Amino acid sequence: MHKEELVKLLKNCGAIKFGKFVLTSGAVSDYYIDIKKANSNPQVLKKIGEALAKYTLFFVIGNFSLVFSGSIINFTFIISHLSK
Repeated sequence: MHKEELVKLLKNCGAIKFGKFVLTSGAVSDYYIDIKKANSNPQVLKKIGEALAKYTLFFVIGNFSLVFSGSIINFTFIISHLSK
């Protein structure tokens, strides 16, 4: 998927806003994505998942699944117990 397609979907559902935004980190951004609006649209949520999939590592070790996703600034580590 091209990033232009994702941007178009985010615009169409009202999830992306342009302007000057101060993020929680204190950084300033020219755009803001309201993830709640994107999450409420199944088509947009699917495209976001597809775009992030190439940046995600998934491992199964025994009864546990390990999912690593994020960037240098924000790295998320999730461990979820799989039912037997």
